[in-house]
Amino acid sequence: MSNSVIDNEQSEFIQAFVEEGREMLDEVEPLLIELEQISDQSSEVDPEVINTIFRLFHSLKGAAGFLDFDTVSKVTHEAETLLDLFRKGTGRLESAHIDTLTKTADFIRNLLDQIENEYHDKGVENEAEVLIGELSAMIDKINGGDSGGKKKKTSKSSSKKAAKKAVDNENKETKQPSVKSPSSEPQMIITPEMTKQFVSESEELLETAEQALLELEKKPENDEFVSRAFRALHSFKGNSGFFGFVDLENVSHQAETVLDKIKESSEPVEGKIFSILLEVLDFLRLGVLSLNEGRDPEIPGKAGVISFMEEAIDTIDDSSDNDSVDIGEDTVQSEEQVDKSQVPEVDSRNETRNTPERRKEEDRRAVGDRRVSDRRSSEKSAQRQTIRVDIEKLDILLDLIGELVISEAMVAQNPDLKDLDHSLDRFEKSVLQLNKITRDLQDVATSVRMIPLSGTFRKMIRLVRDLGHKSGKKVELELIGEETEVDKTVIEKINDPLVHIIRNSLDHGMETTEERIKQNKSDVGKVTLEARYVGGEVWIIINDDGKGLNRDKLISKAIDRGIISGDGSEMRDDDVWQLIFHPGFSTADKITDISGRGVGMDVVKRNIEKIRGKVDVKSKAGQGTTVILRIPLTLAIIDGMIVKIGNTFYVIPIVAIKESFKIESNQITKMMDGQEIVNLRNQLIPVVRLHELLDLNEGSQELRKGIIVIVENEGETACLFVDEVVGQQQIVIKGLPEYVGNMNNVSGCTILGDGTISLILDVKGIISIAADNESLENIEDQAEVEKIA
Repeated sequence: MSNSVIDNEQSEFIQAFVEEGREMLDEVEPLLIELEQISDQSSEVDPEVINTIFRLFHSLKGAAGFLDFDTVSKVTHEAETLLDLFRKGTGRLESAHIDTLTKTADFIRNLLDQIENEYHDKGVENEAEVLIGELSAMIDKINGGDSGGKKKKTSKSSSKKAAKKAVDNENKETKQPSVKSPSSEPQMIITPEMTKQFVSESEELLETAEQALLELEKKPENDEFVSRAFRALHSFKGNSGFFGFVDLENVSHQAETVLDKIKESSEPVEGKIFSILLEVLDFLRLGVLSLNEGRDPEIPGKAGVISFMEEAIDTIDDSSDNDSVDIGEDTVQSEEQVDKSQVPEVDSRNETRNTPERRKEEDRRAVGDRRVSDRRSSEKSAQRQTIRVDIEKLDILLDLIGELVISEAMVAQNPDLKDLDHSLDRFEKSVLQLNKITRDLQDVATSVRMIPLSGTFRKMIRLVRDLGHKSGKKVELELIGEETEVDKTVIEKINDPLVHIIRNSLDHGMETTEERIKQNKSDVGKVTLEARYVGGEVWIIINDDGKGLNRDKLISKAIDRGIISGDGSEMRDDDVWQLIFHPGFSTADKITDISGRGVGMDVVKRNIEKIRGKVDVKSKAGQGTTVILRIPLTLAIIDGMIVKIGNTFYVIPIVAIKESFKIESNQITKMMDGQEIVNLRNQLIPVVRLHELLDLNEGSQELRKGIIVIVENEGETACLFVDEVVGQQQIVIKGLPEYVGNMNNVSGCTILGDGTISLILDVKGIISIAADNESLENIEDQAEVEKIA
């Protein structure tokens, strides 16, 4: 398929194919690892998991075949054949099979990248043949070498019939539940929200297919409408298969086959074929309606519906008229047209026997009895609940809301209002209402951009499995808090950091099996990937139970590279752990293909800082290491307290503030080195004079004349000394201009209500400075303190 002949319609189909293909592969990889784990534990294949993987490959193969991506189609067909053997219990699943299937997924993912850019999958035939050869050899081995690895070329029509037969056999062999709920971990749980989403998308897809069919009936020579209808039904079938809705999947699959025949046909298709397809869409709508009302999405008379479509296929193949394939009472064959061999047998009591022919005829009549009124009922009851929106539009919306927040503050704090003598009660009420609406609008816009971390987390299942095999270490991954939602921008930025951290955990942190046994540890290492909300942040925690970081080795390496001076003995552990984030810093004795070049953790820190996040490291020798990615819950708007220091206004994030108060003389003590300490309810907290920290000459110098603001970060606290607390408001975070660069103790800036620019204080950095000045662990043992009068 040449790029020069791709029109907008085809380009849209191809891009949709690429996106859905990637989603399928993202789902396949964790399921393959789960399948391997279950097989290792019980020596049996979980039929639910294997059927899901099979259907995903099958859907990908069908879409690729329709769009003439032969390489993708051939590779997925071979993978599908191998999976089918495990479904039927013909062979025993081994790690080598999973290795080859995951390699297949990687190959297809690379092909999708090529298709996205070049609109074809050619040029990699040799690599594809090697992969097909590996899969074929595995198939032959399971089959006892019967197939001999020979492949017969088949026509597109025969391949379609083979695919249909495979699906029919699948449905006969396994009875799928209406909603899949695998019992093993990790698993995909079908929630009511997911079901609602399925209903909404199904309505959209069926509507698209219907409009395409109506246009196709007017312009039967236009292949674009065939492609549009096929694509919609294919997506509907794939979704139905994923959820295990067998009736919807079978009927939509058969409708796909009819459309494929229409595309291949060289003769114009009769109008009644379109009537059949439109009626089929109505039956699919009825199934979706049943699901929307809490019932199983069954299609009454499914066999009859499929029978009509089979006859439609024969009609297209024969290119002949057949009045008996229309749907409805007026088109059912008359008694004179029915051959005697088709008449149900009657016993001596003149009762019609329940033969297969009779059941089929009853199903056909049930189809005829369903009228358009049912379709209207389904359209009325199962209304679409969601729409798809371009992410760029959401970005623009959030930016506009940020500007609205600034404008609202400018209105409420307009300096001209201060000159008025009379009361402004009504104005203040209006401002309060405007503030409420602005906050609600901000919350809604922010929530629209929130995405669960499950997709990103589940990608790590494959990573841990591959790294474990490559390094020869036994490692299991535990996922916690997959449902935690974060901003879409965060999702895009944390994937690489997670990969680098987990790579380091397995390569440097995790011991070999022999070493773990010697240390009385489990022979299987454990990596935990967890997400949770903490205050106004999302914490993504990566923990391993390996050997931990080596403090002496880190210090020695830092001294050799000139990163630190002295012997490093005075450094806090937290500061020593932060050394791993220096560019090019690595303690690896040798470079491996997993890690060791000292570039990974530098990438971690830079990526997280781009989204105003922080990276913390905790480690204990022999017990493991914990890396915490602390990411703001909202990236644009926060609640802040405005404080005045001298003649300058600053903002402190509300989420970091514990309390603020006027201090009394008897609460202040001074240590020998000059460090001031506040005694608050028997807790000793260091004081940070922001005048000095920010190099401001103006402002009060006496603690009793200002305000103490207590801030907290990860259990550590500090007292910030400011001149005045001005108030609280929502602030829109703006990045510092490039010419300013990074400023110590400042995380960004904002525009206040009067139009002035205010800097946002970095609470964590300020607390770290206070902790560096003096350790408070044994402050009670200090011999000399001076009371300040």
